[in-house]
Amino acid sequence: MINELNKKYNDVQTLLHKFSLSPAIAEETELTNATLKSGHTVSYNEVRAEQIPAYKNKVELYDTILQYRSKDDNGNIITPSIDSLEVTTTWKDTIKFYNKELMNPIPDKSGYSWYIPTKKKFIDDDNNEVELETYANDFISPTDVLVGGKDLSKAYTVEIYDIDGKIISPIYYTFDYYNGILTFNPDVTKKQINKWAVSANKAEIGIKLTGFKYIGKYVNNYFKDLEESITEVKNYADELLKTTYNELSDMISIAKSELNSLITMNKELIAAVQLESLAIDKVKFDTTNMKSSDSFFEDEFNQTLVKTYKCEISGYCWDVRALDNSDIILADISHEYDDNVGWKSKIEIQVAVNKEGKIIPDYQNKDITFEKLEFEASIFTKVSGESIGIIKSTEILEDLKKNKKGI
Repeated sequence: MINELNKKYNDVQTLLHKFSLSPAIAEETELTNATLKSGHTVSYNEVRAEQIPAYKNKVELYDTILQYRSKDDNGNIITPSIDSLEVTTTWKDTIKFYNKELMNPIPDKSGYSWYIPTKKKFIDDDNNEVELETYANDFISPTDVLVGGKDLSKAYTVEIYDIDGKIISPIYYTFDYYNGILTFNPDVTKKQINKWAVSANKAEIGIKLTGFKYIGKYVNNYFKDLEESITEVKNYADELLKTTYNELSDMISIAKSELNSLITMNKELIAAVQLESLAIDKVKFDTTNMKSSDSFFEDEFNQTLVKTYKCEISGYCWDVRALDNSDIILADISHEYDDNVGWKSKIEIQVAVNKEGKIIPDYQNKDITFEKLEFEASIFTKVSGESIGIIKSTEILEDLKKNKKGI
């Protein structure tokens, strides 16, 4: 058995060595030309070893890998909203959810490039482990996983916000998913960047990002695990030789019993805390019944307008998407609570328009225009269809655990 594991280990190493030198595209003849999108040679130290789910839009993604968090860090019951969603147990070791995470400017880039600071451990020249600040990288890109093997996973498109939480249109920037670097376009003025980055009271500085980062294992991690497993299997095999058949049977029986107990407890716990009766309702609307205002955007020819559309809908809205699946259209959502009518959501959407007033859904392709755009909003409700209220005590959570009811 040990020899078989060693052979598999060597075979996998040989396969991945060949993979790291294989041509990236059919026209390449030099094996060393194989590169990732960021421009470096493929290495199994960087190859993701765990599955990432693929979805076309954020509604499907959020419904699958995010769950409602019932308490804040201080143990207080919190109101259900996009800010109270966290990665489920299934994906928490594979995907990290950044929700309006504060970014820092890269020095010597005049405020045009930004990153999320993080700590990583490195081995120095003296073989000591040190922790240094670096960039948060390896964000999941819409091109990393394909829906049905052909469509981009647009759900992973990052969203960029100003310091006050107002969304910034993608027409103003590019984002390098591999390196985690946000770069504003050269035609965006420093004055505009400062307006986004400095809060109204000048107490805070920064740009905010919402996106998903891969934190799972890479192929080299599995090599280490396999090496350790070979040693563990060998040691375990030696112990088995010293153990009688009856003793081994007793160990297996006890282990099965403990495992079944753990599985039962885990299922009960999940059933107790998940808000299975928290439903999502859908509301459709378009730009023809929204209020609008214009403002100039200084492009190369001064021929493009940015039009802002606004509307208000009933209920707690946490996502708005364009029904034409345009990933360039993003919505800014704010909320108010009224004791008489419940939650109200204010929606604001910025789009580019030409001089004739027609909508340009993709700023990079001005030849495609629309008279109007249609949208679909996702709203938290009860399964019964009633509007949700504000959670005010722990009694609701206790009632949920006992009766498995929604809010």
